[in-house]
Amino acid sequence: ITITVAGKLDDPAFQQARIITENLCAVRAEITGDIVEMVEAEWDYYIEEKGRELAALGATEAYEHKGSPVVYYNGSNYIGGLDEYLDWVANRYEYEDQTAPALYARFAKKEYDNYLASLGHQFVYFDVSVGGKAARRVTFELYSDVAPKTCENFRALCTGEKGTTDKVKLHYKNNLFHRVVKNGWIQGGDIVSSDCAGDGGTSIYGD
Repeated sequence: ITITVAGKLDDPAFQQARIITENLCAVRAEITGDIVEMVEAEWDYYIEEKGRELAALGATEAYEHKGSPVVYYNGSNYIGGLDEYLDWVANRYEYEDQTAPALYARFAKKEYDNYLASLGHQFVYFDVSVGGKAARRVTFELYSDVAPKTCENFRALCTGEKGTTDKVKLHYKNNLFHRVVKNGWIQGGDIVSSDCAGDGGTSIYGD
């Protein structure tokens, strides 16, 4: 039996399912693990395609699966997410995971940090707040080897290290996104116009 565990690299639930599978492989000769790790942008595409594929094979509930991870075996037998997988391994192999969730959270962060470091690029981030709710982080990879001046300017605007000049703030802190296209893209980054109505700035594409 080949158990496939696919999910986002920085997701504690994915890391838990992955480690459970690796532990099973170590003690059960008949089990092979297939671990598919990815970043968020890759995950969105993967789960849409895989959900459609598994649904076509009879697992219609897989079409509605969105959260990381997704677990299935022998290429076509849909199990579900982490909760369903925990039940499945408990019933089939009498395996119960007693590891504290905080350990998986730390492991997920470490694995993601190692992945970013392996790419050989710098990274910056925005903490984005919507409607006053808690901020969510968006990470940017800087291809300084392709566009060094653009990347350096963007990096400095993210860190705020240039301060202000002529009453213009040289950073993105508290900056607004002035254009939002549903299911398309958002645009912001105007640090000159107080009403953030300019057409220049930063665009982020996706959902």
